Amino acid sequence: MTQTLRRIFFKLYPATPKVLVTPEGVYLRKIFKWNLILHILFFFICLILIGFMPMLGEIWLSLWCYSCYLCLREWAVILYMAFLVINIFHGIGQVFLFKEYSLLFYIINILFYVGALYYVAFAYKDFRLSGGIHGKEGKKTKTEKQKGLKEQLVDAATSEVIKGAVNDLEKGAKKVIDKVSK
Repeated sequence: MTQTLRRIFFKLYPATPKVLVTPEGVYLRKIFKWNLILHILFFFICLILIGFMPMLGEIWLSLWCYSCYLCLREWAVILYMAFLVINIFHGIGQVFLFKEYSLLFYIINILFYVGALYYVAFAYKDFRLSGGIHGKEGKKTKTEKQKGLKEQLVDAATSEVIKGAVNDLEKGAKKVIDKVSK
């Protein structure tokens, strides 16, 4: 049981962020970074002004946003957008329970959800159209990887041959210069 939970945890929160090859992926990660900062800020605002239940929603969204920031898995991003939609509709239903200042900050929180959903949705669309985490080329097959290795070996061997030929020419040129100068 603990091994399963550990595997799930490290799948959602890897030790290092995934390497991105497209500018769209970098932009999506930047959007998640700003959303994470704002979720944490709204967590404290909920703690101070709004209430306990919205605070729990904010901490859940910030944890999920951090998972999306690290791994950018498509299912996690889609689930994050679904959580935002659920919180928007839940917030609209709960808006009449608050008074004065807490109502103002709760409405600002809902507007933040709408803005976050807008930016994440369009950044995700561009990210998806650019090929996702692997870029337009996608995952390479085993033969393509081997072909890449073969090309690298040929390039390395060719450069060694050229270096050897240049060294031989330099030695020959030195011999000729020495003979001529004598």
